Amino acid sequence: PPPSAANAATAATATPPNPQPAEAEEGEPGPPSGGGGRAEGCGWPTQRQRRLLLLPLLCVGGILLVAGTAGTTSGSDAASISASVSSASSGPILSDPVREVRAVREDPGPPRGGGEGGVGAPLPHDPACAWRNDSLVGTCFGLRCGDSQPGSRARNAKQCSSICCSMGNKCISWQYREDIGCCTGPVVRLGHEGSRSPHWCEPTPPSPWLGKRKAKGTSHTNGICEWKPEDLKGQCFGLGPEKPPKTVEACREACCTDLECEMWQFRKDKGCFYGKSNSCHGFEEIQMRPFIGARKPVDSKLYRVTRDGWLERRKN
Repeated sequence: PPPSAANAATAATATPPNPQPAEAEEGEPGPPSGGGGRAEGCGWPTQRQRRLLLLPLLCVGGILLVAGTAGTTSGSDAASISASVSSASSGPILSDPVREVRAVREDPGPPRGGGEGGVGAPLPHDPACAWRNDSLVGTCFGLRCGDSQPGSRARNAKQCSSICCSMGNKCISWQYREDIGCCTGPVVRLGHEGSRSPHWCEPTPPSPWLGKRKAKGTSHTNGICEWKPEDLKGQCFGLGPEKPPKTVEACREACCTDLECEMWQFRKDKGCFYGKSNSCHGFEEIQMRPFIGARKPVDSKLYRVTRDGWLERRKN
């Protein structure tokens, strides 16, 4: 039913609980619904823009701020890339060789090869003594090993080096390997070096040999020999100097035709050897590992090497 006049007046003067925003003027588009569009005043020119003149300025300022930040980041990235290229192109700076040797003595680095070291591995030198730059990786003859020797207290190569260092001229050379322990002794020659010392070291680490021993009662008829089945992979001593044959087959045949020959051995880097021997090294994995060892330098102006390999002070 139509409201009365009093009710109509009350309705006209009452304030609605949720006032609605004023409608846009005719012909002017309003803000998009949903609140997800662009901010009011940036895309719809209305009368509110006259009250919000600062809004366009803020928009422009924001754009300039973003552009400036991007420029700064780009500049820093360029500087970083330039520094990286410069560093990569310059390469590492090589150290002083003397400092390099000192660093090796003080920090032996990670072990390789035969337990604590190996071919090419930094030696665990005791820095209290001076050492030659070469390494005694092959078998040395003339050094003293065993429980009754000073090196018996050593449990690793570094301790062996320290013991030799503390012995002064009573130890010029040392070697260590886990199965043999620490060996110390006089001056040793390395390979074909010239020295008065009768003691020497092989310049190469241990390596398997090829070889056979003649079977008992073997016949030499027509150059055919019978050989024992086991291979002589460990080095045998007492076979004399290197023989002329240059191949495995020639070395075997030379021993076969020699009535005095009992066994032969051949290694590509050593050559052919044959004759008689009752002293052959065994062949186990650890016995094929390189030794760890070093020698002290000898001042020839102060000392002379005696015929037994020890040092004798020169007389003024």
